[in-house]
Amino acid sequence: MKRVRLSVVTGLAFMFLFVPVLAGFAAEPVKVLKIGSTVSMKTKEGMQTKKWLELISERQNNAGGLTVKGQRYNVQMIIYDDDLSVDGGRAAAERLVYQDKVKYIICQFNSPPIIGALTVTQPNKVIQISDGMTEKTMEPQYGYYYRAPSMFWNNAQRAYFVEHYRKQGLPMTTVLINPDDVTGRGGAEKYTNTYKNLGVKVLDTLYYKRDTTDYTPFATKIKSLNPGFVDTGTTNAGAPTLLLAKALYEVGFKGGKIFNNMMETWKEIIEKVGPEAIEGAVGGFKDPRQYRKEKWVLDLCDAYEKKYGVWETDAVNWVAGWFVLTTAIKKADSLEVEDLTKALHGLEVNALDARHRFAARPDKNNPRTCDAITETMPGVVKNGKFQIVKVLSIDESYALTIKSYGLEEVYKLKK
Repeated sequence: MKRVRLSVVTGLAFMFLFVPVLAGFAAEPVKVLKIGSTVSMKTKEGMQTKKWLELISERQNNAGGLTVKGQRYNVQMIIYDDDLSVDGGRAAAERLVYQDKVKYIICQFNSPPIIGALTVTQPNKVIQISDGMTEKTMEPQYGYYYRAPSMFWNNAQRAYFVEHYRKQGLPMTTVLINPDDVTGRGGAEKYTNTYKNLGVKVLDTLYYKRDTTDYTPFATKIKSLNPGFVDTGTTNAGAPTLLLAKALYEVGFKGGKIFNNMMETWKEIIEKVGPEAIEGAVGGFKDPRQYRKEKWVLDLCDAYEKKYGVWETDAVNWVAGWFVLTTAIKKADSLEVEDLTKALHGLEVNALDARHRFAARPDKNNPRTCDAITETMPGVVKNGKFQIVKVLSIDESYALTIKSYGLEEVYKLKK
């Protein structure tokens, strides 16, 4: 009996010796992973991007954070205003890199601040996952830059719109109108090349200042040229698209309209101008609730509406960078920049808006898979509603885009 008691006491004592050790494991601190972003707080897209990133990171942390090599991390999003300018982008990136010590900057969506940030991120080997119209970022020297979503590969959508209007019997002529900055001029160059390959004549290219509020002179010019359709290029959603659509309607322009960044603005146009102002217009469709079925996507959309009291879709595609980075981290099981660049090679990502796959850019002499092909959802306004027409797969988007640029030989794609 004494031996039994002695064994029990010894066993308990032995267990208690390990209690501090076990407690140490349980109490292992969760580390902080800093991720940076810069957006324009002046735009709907910028404010919504900030909201999405704050919501997604909060939900990630509540679900246990990110685990890398067995260590848990809570994400700290650090977001600065880039003032939609080169200098603003550079200044914001300097704060993130030198002050906050971030190694990843994600979800920028305008070319000027992206260009500004590149001067900081590249020499400091900081991964930058953004969008932007400019093709400069696709040059081989920017080894730590990745574009998602990509304004290059969404040309499949524009090719689809051209065929849509061709079938309607509209003249294959267009006028381009873009903001007068790096984004707008880059877009105009891209679309001019596209239309040439698609058999559409560009009658003129117009540029307006970002702070323009009266688009009547531009609408009047467009009407006088009488194109089959007008392409509003990189015009932002919200007030710019609303005011441009209003001006086109008021001067009596009857041709087709392509709104690349229409988002939810079509509803405002109908409410403030009338359904006739937008009937028949085409544009990208970015409401995941209408074409995604995955539970996590729908739950995230519901959480956004619950948290902010409104459902907004202007920035659902601009947050692709979050999903790209976190997918690469999980694949690499590492936070090291060089490990992540390897994981990003040819990576396919299921983001909030759609699936993305990274591909090389041989037309830029760049073998690195740095540009993301995305599923696209062309839509048309019909009977006062913006309706999805078709979901173009990644492979369809790839082929249509290459053909629209006339790059079949470069990409070794059969004509």
